[in-house]
Amino acid sequence: MHKAASLLLRLAKGLYKLLMSPRPISLVVERARELVFLVSIPGFTRQKSRRQDILAVGFEYEKRNIMRGLFPEYNLVFLPHWLSIVRQKKLIQQNSHFEAMVWSLRDQHLQGVDEWDARRKLRIEDGFVRSQGLGVAHAQPHSFTRDSVGLHFDATSASELEDILAQSDLSDRLEDLERARGLISFMNTQAVSKYSSGNARSFPLPQDAVLVLGQVEDDASIRANPEGFQTNVELLQEALARHDVSKVFYRPHPDITAGARPARSNPENLINTRQVISTGIAISSLLQQARYVYTISSLGGFEGLMRGAEVYTFGGPFYAGWGLTHDWLQFPRRN
Repeated sequence: MHKAASLLLRLAKGLYKLLMSPRPISLVVERARELVFLVSIPGFTRQKSRRQDILAVGFEYEKRNIMRGLFPEYNLVFLPHWLSIVRQKKLIQQNSHFEAMVWSLRDQHLQGVDEWDARRKLRIEDGFVRSQGLGVAHAQPHSFTRDSVGLHFDATSASELEDILAQSDLSDRLEDLERARGLISFMNTQAVSKYSSGNARSFPLPQDAVLVLGQVEDDASIRANPEGFQTNVELLQEALARHDVSKVFYRPHPDITAGARPARSNPENLINTRQVISTGIAISSLLQQARYVYTISSLGGFEGLMRGAEVYTFGGPFYAGWGLTHDWLQFPRRN
């Protein structure tokens, strides 16, 4: 009894601090939801709703209402990320009736818990046309991917997208092919990209230009494929070794330029500063000009393919291994 009273007192203090803080009211509401979940009796959520119970892990507060809107058929309960790992694992064991939804790979700290490993998981990630502006700046997302097998950027295991690409025969599906051509044409003419950031300011590239796309080096798409390149320096060095140095241009990732994400290497030191392209230049205009595109696993490589560039990959992007790109790694499941 004393233990329960002590927990309630701590939770009440936490809620009071939230209400007195300058945080947006939506974040206060989300934290209050978490507190209700923590003090509810086992099975409370299940009894209250006839919808399927889903325990959601790794979702930032800003994404939670969006998820509720996208999945109205589920009763989503978000696991408080601020709890200790021991406490999170205990909650999972106590709520064995929940299915699981995970943002990207943010459940790695739960691996090894039998009650978690045995559950079917629906993984959510940013979509291929995400937003007008950067995700790190909390730009409103316009699309997501959902995958109950794996993740499209993790080449070490299968994914729904990979299965679709491996098993689909489009040779006689003329309507689908025509639709795809129309979509590619629209994206190219309208300069659509994942973030559609930057502006139309001109940055002319020379003939046979090599565009090297920097990434956030601790990004999940790089960490998920440890046999590939892990730094932007490795990527730029490879391009410089294969091509005329004067033709090689480097575009850093805008999250790094803005100081919002850390840089683990300094590729800008390898080339002339005039060959480092400002992230204020729209990537679509650069991809339209480049003959070669070098990337570890950026979606920019796929956008380059749609614009007719010759693409070299050094990680495990979903579009590698199908005969469309020059790949550093091998992909036995893909052909």
